[in-house]
Amino acid sequence: MTWPTDLTAYKLLTDWGSLIGGALALVAGLIAYIGARQAAAKQVAAMTARDRLQAHGIAVAIYPELLKLPTVIENTRKYLDQVIDQLAGKQPGQVVSGHLQLSASILLPSMLGRNIDLLFMLGETAGPACLQLVGLMLQYEALLQDITTRMMMLNANQWAEGIRHLQEHLTLLESVVAKCEQEVRPIHDAISG
Repeated sequence: MTWPTDLTAYKLLTDWGSLIGGALALVAGLIAYIGARQAAAKQVAAMTARDRLQAHGIAVAIYPELLKLPTVIENTRKYLDQVIDQLAGKQPGQVVSGHLQLSASILLPSMLGRNIDLLFMLGETAGPACLQLVGLMLQYEALLQDITTRMMMLNANQWAEGIRHLQEHLTLLESVVAKCEQEVRPIHDAISG
């Protein structure tokens, strides 16, 4: 058997081999791409499910605290009214300041405080509402500390204005608590109900 002098048949076979090999490589790459996309989709779905469960867990943890906050705020408001009615113009700022520090403080609920860095997981409306609530509660405590510090230097006729400022902040706090509770309720009820 002799080889053709121009090797046309041999070139044709090697070119077809390259073409077939390239086609098989393309099919293998396509299969690998599809497999990788499916694996990525499954991973994204698993992460989404995990995040949804975590959001439900956060909602279940903070919802009872949100339900208690209106009562705490109302009791604090009544206490501030009582302080103004009974002590305004009668007691020096030092005495009233001590009373306020003990009785007008509204501490950040423990589960809300524990989950501050995860509140964004509650979604586009509940997350920001809860973060706003945390911010307002921290502002209230800072305001209380500022007012009680200033009250020590004021006479009996001047400190009632500081208490009224606290009451205004409580009104704002009540509205944010209501909004936060309204936004968290559906997340809470989705798993609890």
